[in-house]
Formats: sequence, structure tokens, C-alpha cells
Amino acid sequence: MVAARSLWTWSVMALFTLVCLLVLAPLIVLSAGRLRPPLLRWLQPTWAQLAAACAGIDVQISGREHLEGDRPRVLVINHSSTLDLVAVGAVAAPRPCPVMKREVLWMPPMNLVFLLIGTIFLHRGKASAIDAMRGAAERVRQGRLTVLVSPEGTRSPDGRVAPFKKGPFHLAAQADADIVPVVVHGAHRLCPRGDWRVRPGVLTVEVHAPVRPTGDAGADALALHAAYQRWLEDGPAPSTEGG
Repeated sequence: MVAARSLWTWSVMALFTLVCLLVLAPLIVLSAGRLRPPLLRWLQPTWAQLAAACAGIDVQISGREHLEGDRPRVLVINHSSTLDLVAVGAVAAPRPCPVMKREVLWMPPMNLVFLLIGTIFLHRGKASAIDAMRGAAERVRQGRLTVLVSPEGTRSPDGRVAPFKKGPFHLAAQADADIVPVVVHGAHRLCPRGDWRVRPGVLTVEVHAPVRPTGDAGADALALHAAYQRWLEDGPAPSTEGG
């Protein structure tokens, strides 16, 4: 039953993504990118709600008020499952902008989707990474964007939060952006790394109060990592709204 429903879910989402790519891409290109923000504001929660409905997942969210206002933000997400995409989509952050490694550009067809939604791609080489980070920070600051990033870099194999890389915290400092922690509970249990099957259940998403970067990316990464360990050990707080 789980396998059949999972196959249905992934098939529906692949078809939905393809249709959106074919319909929205020309609109964004013809508008020179001006239609990207309103289209993404509709697309991200719609995509998440459809995926959750197909998979039998109840997304519970608390703290969405911490995304109010017009400042640039770096939205930090713990990463333990493919379902983290559903969690962050359901949050519906304003002016979203994912950050990914540049190697994703060689992964069709998802590279087309990421290009469509205005993803910031970063190099791994030291010199190019510094230049790319500087350009990304300027784009985030001027556009008052909400950067979506997992500082772990890859999915956790066991659901526990892995060490944080310093890049997102350098970006927050250079862009003068708030750091907004988003804690996802239950994603690893419903769809662990290495398993394509999605179990029905509850996915809890907590948006915590923003913090300001100190300018010391290493210290910021360590402090927030310790906070994530506490939050995940404590478990989800009662949600204030459904997805």
C-alpha cells in the first residue's frame, strides 16, 4: 500500500512539475523575470500542498509570523529527507531563492526547474566561491530575498542534525540578512534517506525567531547547530496552524 501510494505521489508530482515548467517558464522569460516572485509565491505552497495530499501527510506549521516584514533572510533548514522540500514549500516564505552547489546545473531535468525559480548557484573552488558569495549577497540584499539553504549540505542518514557548514552564515553577514531557523520534525521517519517510499503521517515545521549574524560565521554555525540539536531532541511544539 505504501509503495503504491508513493509511486502515485511521485508520478503526480513529476507531471505537475513538468506542466509548471512548460507553462511558467515562457511567462518568466517573456517578462524578463518580473513575474517570477508572484508565480513562485503561488507555486511553492501549491506544490507542497499537492505533494502532502497525495502522500497522506498532514503538515503542521508554527511561527510563520517570524517571516513577516521586508528584510532579506537566510532561511536555515535541517535536512534529513526529500520531504524537507514539502516542509519548506508549505512555509511559503516571501521572495524565495534556493542556494545550491553549481554541480546541480548538470542534473537534468531538475536543473531547468532550479534555473526557472532563480536559484543561486555557488562554486566550490576557493577563489570562485568567494566571488560568487559576494555576488549572491548583493543579489539577496537588493532583492530582499529569502534564501533557502541547508547548512548540512546533504541529507542526514539517521535524522540527527549533521555539522553545519559556514557558507550560509557568511552569506547572511555579507547580505546583512536575518538568519531564520526552520526546524523540520518527522521527515526522516516518513521518508528516510535512501528510501523512495513515503509513509503517511504528520510533518511538523517550526519557524523560530530570526537572529542576527555576528560576523563570525564559525561561531554562528556552532551556536545554531547546538540550538538545532536541542530543538530536535525536545520534539515538536504544538502547532498553531495546519498546512
